Amino acid sequence: TEHVDKATAMKKYRVLAKNNTAVVPTLIGGQITAYIDENDHQQDEYLNYLGKGLKATYQWRVDRANKDTPEQITQRKERFIKTAKLLPWVQQAGVSIIAGTDAGFLNSYIYPGLSLHQELAIFSDYGLTPLQTLQSATIAGPKFLGKTQQFTSLEVGKVADIIILARNPLVDIRNTQSLQGVISHNRYYNKKALEHLKLQAKQFVSSQ
Repeated sequence: TEHVDKATAMKKYRVLAKNNTAVVPTLIGGQITAYIDENDHQQDEYLNYLGKGLKATYQWRVDRANKDTPEQITQRKERFIKTAKLLPWVQQAGVSIIAGTDAGFLNSYIYPGLSLHQELAIFSDYGLTPLQTLQSATIAGPKFLGKTQQFTSLEVGKVADIIILARNPLVDIRNTQSLQGVISHNRYYNKKALEHLKLQAKQFVSSQ
């Protein structure tokens, strides 16, 4: 937020809020690219769940980042931090923040599933409360899309997948990763079943 005038920024953000504009920050990609010199992600467990074709698309972004000078590396880290620090301002202005990521082709080391948890951690690290962060992943999207009658709460007649956690995410948002079970499409998966699904996925990828 250095060199950004807060009064000017807040004025613009309030216009966005008035216009019911929502923001999906997708900060995890910027964080990964900014710090690729410190973590090349070659030891990531989640690489075992991705096909060779998808992983191959990551290389161009990595190659581009590796060509940066020391000064450019510093600048990209500073740029990420400055951007992330704007989150509380956006929240204060009343703009809806929706959690999402860019997992998929070309988006290096942004893993489906895990990356959303990582995105939530960034939100919390840079100033949103755990409650605000959790709401960005559960309520904000349906509200923006006019789907609150179908989603956003555990009520008869509404649709919901449920995650069962060992620790409270309202204490630490990283506790969303303390997964013990999932109810999806009316089917319950305990921790053992979830680990079995992961094993099946890993075996399928390795067989390709």
